[in-house]
Amino acid sequence: MVLNSREIQPFSHAIGSQPFLQQRPRPDVHSFSLGITASKTVIEKEVEADEEEEWEYLDETQVSLRSRFYESWLWTDVDLPTQADRDGFLCSQALQRQAWKRFFVDLKLPYSVARNEQVEIKAVVHNYGYDELHDRHTQEVTLAAGASVALPYTIVPLVVGKLPLEVMVVARDAMGGDRIQKLLNVVMDGVQKTEVWSAVLNPSAEGGTQTVIVARVNLDSVVPNSVPETFINVRGNVLADSIDNSISEDSLASLIRMPGGCVEQNLASITLPLIATLYLDTTDSWESVGVQRKAEALRYIRRGYENQLAYRKSDGSYPPYRREGATYVVKVFSMAHSIVGINEQQVCEPLLYLVNNKHKMSRWNFVEDNPVYSTTMTGGLRGDDPETTLTAFVLIALAEAKHAGISCVSPSVKVVIRKTAEYLKRALVKTGRRPYTVAIASYALALLGKDQNYNPTQSLLSAAAPGDRLRPAGSGQVGTHGGSCSAV
Repeated sequence: MVLNSREIQPFSHAIGSQPFLQQRPRPDVHSFSLGITASKTVIEKEVEADEEEEWEYLDETQVSLRSRFYESWLWTDVDLPTQADRDGFLCSQALQRQAWKRFFVDLKLPYSVARNEQVEIKAVVHNYGYDELHDRHTQEVTLAAGASVALPYTIVPLVVGKLPLEVMVVARDAMGGDRIQKLLNVVMDGVQKTEVWSAVLNPSAEGGTQTVIVARVNLDSVVPNSVPETFINVRGNVLADSIDNSISEDSLASLIRMPGGCVEQNLASITLPLIATLYLDTTDSWESVGVQRKAEALRYIRRGYENQLAYRKSDGSYPPYRREGATYVVKVFSMAHSIVGINEQQVCEPLLYLVNNKHKMSRWNFVEDNPVYSTTMTGGLRGDDPETTLTAFVLIALAEAKHAGISCVSPSVKVVIRKTAEYLKRALVKTGRRPYTVAIASYALALLGKDQNYNPTQSLLSAAAPGDRLRPAGSGQVGTHGGSCSAV
């Protein structure tokens, strides 16, 4: 392999104007048997052999340079008419053609290196042929058939920027060769430090014109010959940026994973791919995470559904947490009903179990007997107002099952929904309710729509903290959930 680059120089050259320092290769060493009379003949034969070896390699000027590496290429644009009287457009089966090089080189570069940093660069030579090849990088190496060999060399970049590195390999016996060029990103040495200064722009409060003076940045401790950069970023709506980041392709893709665990863990983990699938279907944005991930997400939802059925009892409950498990099953299965075709009977059984066994007729509410480990499955059960929050959570599950088109043949379901809604209305009238209780109860009543004539605006505003927030200090995830319910 012959290294050929304008930017790579040996150590013996002056380094003042060179962007790289390269490790000097070790020269070939030949062994001679020198005698009194035969020494001249042996040396002459060795020189002739070297000249013949040089002649066996392909001329380097005949090797094409590869410097652009597109993910896809070779496209043809065709303009088609809107209508055609005689001619038509036929899409036939694609013809699979494989294009490849039997002998080529690949240059492995890091994403970036620091200036004056010694770095090892590897050139990997590939042989896809059926015969062994002999390569040369200051020495002869044997390249087995169908194998690759890595040839490392060390450089020290002296200039910041994207510097070209070119490597060429030439084979013997008309096998051809390859020539590749890639850009090495050399960044400034030292530790990058970012100083941020922000200001709120509100010209309307300043009479229509607002002037902002940015203070001078202290540049005493900087790397020599480095150029500081200044950027100005203007954001119109910080909340909108936060929402976009929270539903980016990376965060959504991380939700698509296999459910598993005990009855509670499996049920909670089904929610991750389920919510991601519902959002991506609604916004038609599967391309952001990969269209092929949809089949994977559906497979995970079905697997979690099958795992959950293994815990079901004959009465429709899901031990050991009968009420909360059944409530969350109704909620999750209702959401997945339109996606993976869940049997309505599997939703109605836990729903009827809740209505017939766990609803207190005296007050028309639901009471907790066996708390679950994860309180996120119970609507913020622990703490203040446990009965009200749990009742609202169960009513949300019943309402979502109705919205999913699941019809359970039981007259008691409608009665329980109506009486439970009346209980929540009476609970919201009482003063001193925490904002989360007001939010989740209002959301449950709002899901009933025209069946319950109720406007939760006044209750939400009365529970808001200073600054029009429905999230009390130190409430964590419960406060976030409550604020979300209020917004919905």
